[in-house]
Amino acid sequence: MEAKEKLDLIWADRLRLCFQKGNWSDDQLESLLNKDFLNLTVLKIIKGQSEVIENTIDCSATPVICKGSIICKHLKAGMFKFDTSSFYMYTPSERELITGFDLYDKLAGSKFLNANVFDYLIKHPKFIPEEWKGKYTAFFGTIFKDEEGRLYVKSLAWFGNWTETKYFFDNLVSSLMPIPIFFNHGQR
Repeated sequence: MEAKEKLDLIWADRLRLCFQKGNWSDDQLESLLNKDFLNLTVLKIIKGQSEVIENTIDCSATPVICKGSIICKHLKAGMFKFDTSSFYMYTPSERELITGFDLYDKLAGSKFLNANVFDYLIKHPKFIPEEWKGKYTAFFGTIFKDEEGRLYVKSLAWFGNWTETKYFFDNLVSSLMPIPIFFNHGQR
């Protein structure tokens, strides 16, 4: 047996062991080979031409802080895999004429998505739900104070691309400002 054939057998055996360890089924392996996934995707990742994005967010980490701002309150929520089925959107009524301060008090005890989720989404906009366009989605789980002493939360808005906006608590809330709140995500 030539050296190249021996090397091919060694690599084939290594791949076999790797797939066995991962409990790959024959159908999964066949699908992997038929779609040319190894050449089109895995090789690009290995060469640094592509990256794997795991949509898990550390909601207990310190979020990105805008220049001149400080964090006043940050609801830590551990690790969170972004999935729209794990939260609902609270939307203020058009008839509610209340400020962000009043709304925050009204929703006291809620487990709001925080600025870490915002930071993740602004960096990976492909995960932002299409139905959020035309709204200002506000992340009440982290409250910041700007250099003038005004309290605000980060919010996402669509202006041809996803943009960071600030919702200041002394402003009236709007029915165009949904607030994502966890269903049953335990705070840690």
